[in-house]
Amino acid sequence: MDPRRSTVPNSNLSSMLRPTSFAARTSLRTIAARSAVSLSGIGVAPPPSMMRRPYSVPSVDYDNKYADKLLKKAQAEGFKSVDEMKAAYKKRADDEVARKRAEEDAAQKVKDEKLAKTIATDTLPSHVKKLGDLVHLDKLQTESPEVIEKLWVGFHSNKDAVSAVIPRDMYLQLHGRAKQYPQFVLPVFHGDGAETFLLQHSGHQTFFTSMLSYQTHGAEAPVLFTLTYYKDLMDDKGIVLVRGEVDLDKLSMDSARKLTEGMRNFYLDQEFVLVEQMYQDPKKFDFSDVMAVARARAQAQADQAKESEGAGEGKSAASASG
Repeated sequence: MDPRRSTVPNSNLSSMLRPTSFAARTSLRTIAARSAVSLSGIGVAPPPSMMRRPYSVPSVDYDNKYADKLLKKAQAEGFKSVDEMKAAYKKRADDEVARKRAEEDAAQKVKDEKLAKTIATDTLPSHVKKLGDLVHLDKLQTESPEVIEKLWVGFHSNKDAVSAVIPRDMYLQLHGRAKQYPQFVLPVFHGDGAETFLLQHSGHQTFFTSMLSYQTHGAEAPVLFTLTYYKDLMDDKGIVLVRGEVDLDKLSMDSARKLTEGMRNFYLDQEFVLVEQMYQDPKKFDFSDVMAVARARAQAQADQAKESEGAGEGKSAASASG
């Protein structure tokens, strides 16, 4: 769900998209009242990390040590050699893994379809603008998912807003996890420093507020950034439109994009194990792990940006010399 920007011909935009403004201020208490979400708080005090001394295990060549026994076992089971027995065992194990994976995939598909039916009946709060208030939905429905994505992202490219389009399956996974684990704390890095934000999922929206503000004001802490997920095209087109509104008096667009990406990483990528751990095994949860993986992501992106910048400068220099 990386926020993207793109240019789209104005003729298409004018016929399908409606102009709108971005101005919405609320608090976590208001959100809780609307959605009946508890704001009892999150315990994020990191326990001290345990340092373990590395140890080594002596290497043993079991094939040579037990060669006679292995051969007798293979022959007793009808195999001509130990290698043939190993290959058969490996195939048996691989088949079992494949069978279990197929069962899990089938169960997940049933679960996703059940969730999709539930989502289909869900509605956004009455104060939130509907998709039809933003776009000419009837015209948009005649376009392909690829064109819709370009129109949607292009529509927001000249506005102080975050926008994205995500596949149906990805949103089902995100929504399911968000219902199970509705709150988390995300760091946003700026150079060597970082600011932490409280993330809260509610219905088909995600809210962000400063952790410092939340610790000071509790449920009265103002929401700085809101992501809204429009599922109107989810079944017909297989996509969900995402729109993010930012309180620019208190949060930069750069931070909003980083929060969007961080939410995606921790709820849809390998970092999700830390979200699970915070809820399922809080005694082992260490917020320094969250900081570490977020810092690693930020550093990798910074390095990639430098490489891209260097490559661009190299091409420019080559063109100038040519």
